[in-house]
Amino acid sequence: MEVTHETRLAPPGPVLRNGCGGLSAGTSSSPPDTNIPGYHYQQPNPNNENSIYNDVMAMFHKCFSYQKLPNSAWTLPPESTAGGLFSEYYQLDSLQQLKIKLNDVKSKLNDYVIEEWSQHTRRKDPAGEIPWRLKSEMKAEFVTIAWCKLFECLNRFPELVKGPQVNSLHLCEAPGAFIAALNHYIYTRFKPDEVKWQWLATTLNPYYEGNPVKKMIMDDRFMLYTLDNWLFHKDFTGNIISSENVEHMKEECKKRLGEVHLITADGSIDCIDAPDCQEEKVDLLHFAEIVTALEILANGGSFVVKMFTLFESTSLCKLYLLNCVFREVHVF
Repeated sequence: MEVTHETRLAPPGPVLRNGCGGLSAGTSSSPPDTNIPGYHYQQPNPNNENSIYNDVMAMFHKCFSYQKLPNSAWTLPPESTAGGLFSEYYQLDSLQQLKIKLNDVKSKLNDYVIEEWSQHTRRKDPAGEIPWRLKSEMKAEFVTIAWCKLFECLNRFPELVKGPQVNSLHLCEAPGAFIAALNHYIYTRFKPDEVKWQWLATTLNPYYEGNPVKKMIMDDRFMLYTLDNWLFHKDFTGNIISSENVEHMKEECKKRLGEVHLITADGSIDCIDAPDCQEEKVDLLHFAEIVTALEILANGGSFVVKMFTLFESTSLCKLYLLNCVFREVHVF
């Protein structure tokens, strides 16, 4: 098969199934794939409340699941590839066009005062009261948008936590919402006397004066009371883009946890000075998170990594790498 820009990242055959749980993303002007089992698509009708409800629910069920077909192998190219394994750079025209359109929409906000726009979006966001209701009605602790993200992932994919005996590692974790969400999930799903949960976390050390303030999360209200569970490595920075720090973390996890069954990664970088290049600026950090997870995660373990847009070849290559290693990969 001839390898083109549109095919080089995927093995032959149908690879990407659009619509996790039988529902399509359905966000473009053209109808989604109607061949998905159990899915019935109706053309949107603005006067039909059921149609609006279906469109909203389709967004909540938006998911892409990569299939591992029997006759197609997900394998890394050999090191002898011309120019070297990691030397190729390319762009997919279709994804770059989507990136241009997205940035064009973002640029329409340039003339607005950011504080006023943020206040407007907070007031108009129909999901804005979800964290408040979780805190007030469910008595959940440390509820943030990040808390809601992981808790939704855990409920959508319960196989991430295979039982009440869990060892977890949390990368780029400050201020700690993913840990709080996992805590709530484990103790509401299993009986308290069954739970055997150990965790470690790492993040850029807010107490290390050599770390730039603008690159750190300074909220330490959770970290302050759980410092024994936080790893800042030999150089005390908490920086996982250092191979020495990754090796140190690997040793600490082996000594203190044994096998690590679940790893989460919530890393990001402040891109306010270049909002149109967020994906490129966070690229190295995301790669470090994936390498760290592959170094430490036990066989049969699960990995949750938060990423943003997936327009660049580097992001697509990360997805391909994950498909080479994991039995299942979902973009949710």
